[in-house]
Amino acid sequence: MRLPLIDYRIGGNPRFRYCEEAELMRVPDELRECVCFIRAQWPSGTSSLGTAFFVGVPLGVEGRWFHYAVTARHCIVDLKAAEAAVLEINQRCGARVAVSTRVSDWLLHETADVAVLPLGEIDPAFEVTAWDADKSVANDDIVREKNIGAGDDVFITGLLVYHPGVTRNLPIVRLGSIAAMPEDPVELTTGTDIVHVGGGPLYRRAQRVSGFRSSINLAGH
Repeated sequence: MRLPLIDYRIGGNPRFRYCEEAELMRVPDELRECVCFIRAQWPSGTSSLGTAFFVGVPLGVEGRWFHYAVTARHCIVDLKAAEAAVLEINQRCGARVAVSTRVSDWLLHETADVAVLPLGEIDPAFEVTAWDADKSVANDDIVREKNIGAGDDVFITGLLVYHPGVTRNLPIVRLGSIAAMPEDPVELTTGTDIVHVGGGPLYRRAQRVSGFRSSINLAGH
């Protein structure tokens, strides 16, 4: 007989799960290393925008990748008057560095809430994990194959604006579930948000690999 697993990680409230392994998994540290903070640089100063994350595409040559920074379109679309969009990235030496990017260099999707910045290579001094875009992104085919839908557990990684860290970014991890799938257009007039996690990656756990479960990146949210 399969016994329920009681999970108290989300808000301290019990959630009962019937699963094959009675084991709770900690999110791998690598998933917190793919994000950075993004700010707008104005003539009068800076303002916080949200989270960005890094993905890579193999170039067909061993060890060579082309990298992109990804965030939500709504973080970039209203910055035409800004001097720059600044990425705040952790460094391996223990500090944080501000990397200025031109707003015009960001590519905005016409319909989806996604913005992409082509980077090329990533400075090895940055403490960054870039995810393989070909193997980790959940497109429509993956959603159907994995039967991803409402009720699936997901987690997000990003940065909390009220506690960004003094010398380094301190990414947070939040667990939740998919509330609904976009089967029909909806109109949102009110709602709540976790401040400035927007633009970061959303993951769904897939299968167990080498002691932890691999994850499917659903999209920037």
